[in-house]
Amino acid sequence: MIQKTNSDWWSARRANGQEGYIPANYVKEIEPKVVQKIVKRPVKVPMKVTVEKTGVRKELRKKKTGLRRTPSGL
Repeated sequence: MIQKTNSDWWSARRANGQEGYIPANYVKEIEPKVVQKIVKRPVKVPMKVTVEKTGVRKELRKKKTGLRRTPSGL
């Protein structure tokens, strides 16, 4: 309810924001409900610990040098 216009009609607003008049005998005035909201305490986060990055070792393979086998008959 926005306002009691007169004893027969009340000005009201829907949840989507639309306003208009409604018959007073369709509604009744109630006290607003107080709701307590529970607020959680902030969580303490430990300091960040830096870790040394370990890289993957790349092993160099030595190419075999020597004679190649060729198919027989050539």
